[in-house]
Amino acid sequence: RNMTVLSSSYSSSHRAQVAEYRRHAYLTNGWNKCRRWGGRTTTLETAGITGPSGVTGSWTPAPTTASGACTPGFHQFRYRYMDSRTGYVSNPSEERELEVVSGSQQLTFAVNTSGAGNIIRSTDSKVDRIILEMTVAGSSDWFQAAEGLNSASTLVASISDAALEVSY
Repeated sequence: RNMTVLSSSYSSSHRAQVAEYRRHAYLTNGWNKCRRWGGRTTTLETAGITGPSGVTGSWTPAPTTASGACTPGFHQFRYRYMDSRTGYVSNPSEERELEVVSGSQQLTFAVNTSGAGNIIRSTDSKVDRIILEMTVAGSSDWFQAAEGLNSASTLVASISDAALEVSY
């Protein structure tokens, strides 16, 4: 009964389909955006998460460094958003190459609401985590290097290439 009321905002020319996943009902009709319902409200919300900008030059990180475990060499970095209630992650940000200089390092990335040098916090209410991903030196394979709250002020990557490849 509630799904009938909730689906009234969808195009009536297209038959709606409902599926359940992790205690949420998902509604799609092949025409409108996919929506989800948690069963506790009287409205649907858009499913999915809008990711960070992928536009060239939108992210120019300059992390601070300290002694740590990152393997020296050139690594690619990117980040994405996560809704930990459903496990859904967004598309990634622009990829940026950074060099870990000789001697192992820890890289601390600033997180804020704006600024090209920062990881940008999501404004989507479903997002509660930020995932920082990196490649091993000289590779194109991506791994999760760090994870933090969307409200965090920094994300720290301090993981060796050997540990990075087996941790995720």
